[in-house]
Parts: sequence; C-alpha cells; structure tokens
Amino acid sequence: MTTSARLKMPQSKTQVSTSGARLLYHGAGGETWLLVKDEAGAPAIEHRAAAPGATADRLAVTAFLADRNPGPQQKELLRLIGTLVDSAAAGSETS
Repeated sequence: MTTSARLKMPQSKTQVSTSGARLLYHGAGGETWLLVKDEAGAPAIEHRAAAPGATADRLAVTAFLADRNPGPQQKELLRLIGTLVDSAAAGSETS
C-alpha cells in the first residue's frame, strides 16, 4: 500500500459511515476491510484496525490492488469483481 493513497480518518460512528459498505474481509485479529464509496461517490477501500482508538485508512481501489503481496482482502475484491463478469455473461445468454 502506498501512503500517498491513504486518507487518515478517525474511527468513530459519527465520522466513518458504514451505510452501503460491503465487508471484504474480517481478519482473525479483528481488523476489517470494507468496500465503500468515497466523498465523490467513487469506490474505495476502508481498512479498520482492531485496536481501540485506531484510525481507519481509506484508499483508492487502484492503490489497494497494486499491493505486490496481495492478501485475502485483495483476493476477495477480485473474486467479487469476477462475479460481476459472471452475472453479465449469464444475462447476455438469456437475451
């Protein structure tokens, strides 16, 4: 992950909204990775550390996927994107 692609945000119920968020991965240590929309409406990834008082990192999808050592959270996003292709192909077969 590149630090220039991150936006530090306090992790609180009033400042970090989860409405419309989709859970990508929940780590054994309690951290979570969510697919969200940023302030402009573009898709983004939000990482929430499990530690009390930790900040939530929000980064662009491109930066998230550019990680050279993909973890289960990147693999889940790619799997989710793949389901869109599967759905589009299924829809074109019925037309």
